[in-house]
Amino acid sequence: MKNSWQDEQQALDALLAQPDPILHKSLQDAERQRQNKRRWLFSGIAALALVITVGALSLISSKSARANDAATLSAEGWNLWQERKLAEAEAKFAAAIEADSQLESAWNGLGWARLNQGKVEEAIEAFDSCLRISPEYPAALNGKGQALLGQRKYAEAEPILLAAAPQANAAWFGLARLYLLTGEFEKAEVWIKKLSALDPDKQLHQQLLDAAQAESLSDELRQLIEPPLQEDNELAAQLRDAWQLHNTGQFLKGKEQFLKLKEQHPDNAAVLNGLGFCLLNSGDVTGAQPEFEACLKLDPNAAGAMNGLARCLQATGKTEEAIAWWTKLDGLTPYVNAGTVGLAMAHLEAGNYKQALPYFERLVDEIPNNEMFKTHLKTCREKVGS
Repeated sequence: MKNSWQDEQQALDALLAQPDPILHKSLQDAERQRQNKRRWLFSGIAALALVITVGALSLISSKSARANDAATLSAEGWNLWQERKLAEAEAKFAAAIEADSQLESAWNGLGWARLNQGKVEEAIEAFDSCLRISPEYPAALNGKGQALLGQRKYAEAEPILLAAAPQANAAWFGLARLYLLTGEFEKAEVWIKKLSALDPDKQLHQQLLDAAQAESLSDELRQLIEPPLQEDNELAAQLRDAWQLHNTGQFLKGKEQFLKLKEQHPDNAAVLNGLGFCLLNSGDVTGAQPEFEACLKLDPNAAGAMNGLARCLQATGKTEEAIAWWTKLDGLTPYVNAGTVGLAMAHLEAGNYKQALPYFERLVDEIPNNEMFKTHLKTCREKVGS
């Protein structure tokens, strides 16, 4: 089908073939004017198209740059989170969200950074923001479920952990704990058996399974798996402030805050643990060790104090004792923790590559983006292979 301007051109050509010179000149003038108008029209359209195209490309480029910036900030946040620099990680995730408010991994990371600092309600808000963007995001579902479980809100936590479970194995342990604590032993057994299939040698799995099959939860096992009662609001806020100082590298100021809290709460395990870490990380190993030991007398399963005590023992040359504590810590959960890292690094530094290998394999399996763990795993495999 011809365009209208092609039809117009054919009609004009036919008229120009006539012998009348006046008409001929008139039509020639008209044609020149029409062609000039067409050139101006096409030039205008081309210019407008160029402006639109450049604008669109600029907008796309700007959005792409912001998305790249956000992804980079989020990745940096996760690296800091793995290093337990939680306040710094929280700030990175917040910056990533400012660059791209639709980045699920940043909202999820913000939730975990807050949760690990004890900011439970703020953590839930971050997980909810992630889930508004991506309602089936497994890590955020698990995070929110674990946060609610930690508040002993079992009825609220259950459906969220169940939703996370198909893609987040970490939710299995939460469900096993939840059903044991609520006395639903048959349901607990289902999830414990799934955990055991992942790691059949884990002593904790057998303890949980025995409890489920006996339909009885011992006081010792309950103490191990039951979330602690929430501290009173004033003490909880003071603990958060003191840990904030520690997490931002202000160890001496953190020590002062924890010492004040110790005067008011001399038998509080969380206070003793926090004081121990401020002393340890400021270089006072001999001062830190008794604080961790006192914490463990109050709470024999205090994971943080186990790691702190192990670090003190290793720093004073008592590596075998440190390994014993890290082994106990590693056995507290089905997943990698500070005990797993301590065991991997202690064996590596001693040149025991065969013993270090399985720990680095677990670490890389659960934290695949950690380049240090991957490098050490490669070294162990090469040494064991040789």
